[in-house]
Amino acid sequence: MIIPKPDGGERMLGIPSIIDRVIQQAIAQVISPYFEPQFSSHSYGYRAHKRASQAVNHVQSCVKQG
Repeated sequence: MIIPKPDGGERMLGIPSIIDRVIQQAIAQVISPYFEPQFSSHSYGYRAHKRASQAVNHVQSCVKQG
């Protein structure tokens, strides 16, 4: 999709199309089982079954333990 710019030019819309998202998800499903075991158990960003609240709880536990 092309979006007109105020100066008369055009730019492409930066939102991935449905096909792009399907391909990205398919690739993620194939490569995730390979890479997931290599991540640290303390890595919470953008991982399946990991949430920011778990990271906060882990940090709070570490602080309490000194």
